[in-house]
Amino acid sequence: MPTTGPLTYDSLAVFVQVFSDPEYAAEQIADTLTCVEVNVLVALLESCGQPRAAARWLAHHLRDCDEPARHTD
Repeated sequence: MPTTGPLTYDSLAVFVQVFSDPEYAAEQIADTLTCVEVNVLVALLESCGQPRAAARWLAHHLRDCDEPARHTD
């Protein structure tokens, strides 16, 4: 019986694909993330060439954010 090695893939690329594609995820989750978590996610998406997805996550988070100043440069 042939054996195969472990499934390998670029986990960063998959993460970026999942979190930059669906509008629904940002809409449903962004307001539950902390400011730090959103800032990290936004920075990662931007650094991976997904500025529109980053802006979408930030916009959804800012709708209910009590400390919007934590998201300024």
